[in-house]
Parts: sequence; structure tokens; C-alpha cells
Amino acid sequence: MILIYGRMDDPPLSTTVEALQEIEAEYVLVEQGALDCEELDIQVGPDGVTGHLIAGGQNVPLESLHSVYARPLEIPSHPGDPHAAAHAQRLHEQLFE
Repeated sequence: MILIYGRMDDPPLSTTVEALQEIEAEYVLVEQGALDCEELDIQVGPDGVTGHLIAGGQNVPLESLHSVYARPLEIPSHPGDPHAAAHAQRLHEQLFE
């Protein structure tokens, strides 16, 4: 499965998603505008890195991800909701760690 990370208003990213849909490739999209609604749970142990990504209603085991296409742009602000803004920033940072 391919992890796609960025914003759908970015033409290269949206073109990539359209191409993946055409060939019926398995992918999960982490849309930067929805970071405050997504979850990432990572565990590091003797068997390596495991965990789950919940994005767009999909629960994806990290070990099923084999490729990443990331085109992060500016994270949308969440005026009036500091919790949502902090969650979005934390998830953005986790994706790059």
C-alpha cells in the first residue's frame, strides 16, 4: 500500500491520486487539511516499528505501507481551536519522524 501525504488542491498530488485510482492501486491519503481528524499510533519494539494509521476512515497497519509520496504544503490553520491545531502539527511531525 502507498501512503499519500499532502493537499488535494496541489495539482501533482491530485494527479497522482487520479493515476492510482485508474490502475486500482492500494493507497491511503492523509490530507493535510484533515490532520486534526486523523490518528497515528506507533510502537517501536524488538520486532521493529508497528502501529496503525487512521486516515479517511481507513485503519491501516503501518507494516502494510511500502511506499510514501509526500508533498506537504503549509498546514491549514485552525483558528479558535488550539487543540485541533496542536493535533495537526503533532501528526505532521510524526509523519516525518
